[in-house]
Amino acid sequence: MENEALYAQRARKIIKTEMYLRDVSYRDLSQLMGQIGLEESETQLKTKINRGRFSFLFFLQVMDALGMESLDLQRYTVS
Repeated sequence: MENEALYAQRARKIIKTEMYLRDVSYRDLSQLMGQIGLEESETQLKTKINRGRFSFLFFLQVMDALGMESLDLQRYTVS
């Protein structure tokens, strides 16, 4: 269970860091998701991302909306 929590924390950290680096708010992300054909409200995004427990499909959709082409997972270690 503790291991699962660390992975959830890491998943949350990846998305939040990439949003921060691009100066993208949850509202902005909602609009970006809409541009790729996905309807997610600002509130829905906050809840999913802050929980850190979402599908890999959702993760890929967010990365696509943010314009991510690659990801170095070693940047996002959680201790």
